[in-house]
Amino acid sequence: MKSFRQYLKEQSSPINDEWFQHKDTIIAFKPPKPINYEIAREAGVVETLEGPVKHEAGHAIVTGPKGEKYPIAPEKFKALYDVVEESPGKLTAFYGTATPKRILKQVRLADHDGVLKTSWGDLNYKAGEHMIVRHGPGDYGAVERGIFDQTYEKHNPDISAAPQSPHESVQRAAPEHPIFGQSPHESVQRAAPEHPIFGINSSAYKRPDV
Repeated sequence: MKSFRQYLKEQSSPINDEWFQHKDTIIAFKPPKPINYEIAREAGVVETLEGPVKHEAGHAIVTGPKGEKYPIAPEKFKALYDVVEESPGKLTAFYGTATPKRILKQVRLADHDGVLKTSWGDLNYKAGEHMIVRHGPGDYGAVERGIFDQTYEKHNPDISAAPQSPHESVQRAAPEHPIFGQSPHESVQRAAPEHPIFGINSSAYKRPDV
């Protein structure tokens, strides 16, 4: 008799943009809960929950809700987070706190075991244990299910929420999506003053009056 995992593996397909065109795909985003980060002084390797990931000097090393760490390139960090506070550190160039921007993403529970090949390393995932997040065309990440539940919220299109960031970004779900009806590559970003490290000046931000 086949196990449930064997059955899922036989029914699964490779993870690509088409894999997310499925009835089980949801739309989710990270709420603006502060996270801690450090800016690496030199290149190295971070042992993430999904495997070792290399980073370069200047990359942000983010700490998750369970103490897990993962590196993010400066340009991606700038696109995903608003810097709240930062200070010079002894072991790293800077450390501080930031809040995620409200970016809608497609998410689906992994239906097979596998490895995501990314530019920063290989991410291992398991069926039923990891959520696969589509950050953009051909750009995916794996998040342990328990951590996903702590760091993401399901988007409710019936609730009109105020922007969580003064330069809120929105990534639409898919072509002819029943909710959005927009291109998956469409995004809206509002500019902000330049920051000396990331190009963002967090001290200039004020929540817009609503």
